[in-house]
Amino acid sequence: MKKLILLIAALFMSASLFSQTSEVTLTSEDIAKLSPELKAQISQIQFEKDISGKLETAGKWVGLGREIGTAMNESLTAITTTASNFAETHLGKFTMVLVAWKVIGTDFLQLCIGLLWIVIVLVVSFFMYRNNTDRRVLMNKRWIPEAKQFELKYEIKSGDDEFKAASVVILCVGLIAALIIIFV
Repeated sequence: MKKLILLIAALFMSASLFSQTSEVTLTSEDIAKLSPELKAQISQIQFEKDISGKLETAGKWVGLGREIGTAMNESLTAITTTASNFAETHLGKFTMVLVAWKVIGTDFLQLCIGLLWIVIVLVVSFFMYRNNTDRRVLMNKRWIPEAKQFELKYEIKSGDDEFKAASVVILCVGLIAALIIIFV
């Protein structure tokens, strides 16, 4: 049995010695002396070594890129999940409102105040213009029994042209002020 184990060990040792490859270095003078077939084989072997080296380097870069992509995907997934969970809480909702206010709050406030100002200016100038136009006013209303209807007497009241002009000026100035409030 000892002999068998020694024989197997010697066999493995000798096999490992023969499996080692040796590298031969040729100078340019040695290569010039070789036949064209050997030169072609040497250049083919050199080309295959270069390609395998480039493929090995590219494989390392691809592996590194895949690892970076996986890490980025996992980190962004974790961030998204955490942000989503936080947004569902009361504090998260309040924080989103504060962020939204910080981003668009002043613009929203300017828009609301400007639209309110436009409504006020339109109402004031409309009633001011309407009350100063020429209009018919009912002065007397009398029932006529024979005709079974009312007799209506109207009088035309003329408006003040200065107030009409003032209402148009108020409208123009108010709209300009509203535009300034909204856009500046």
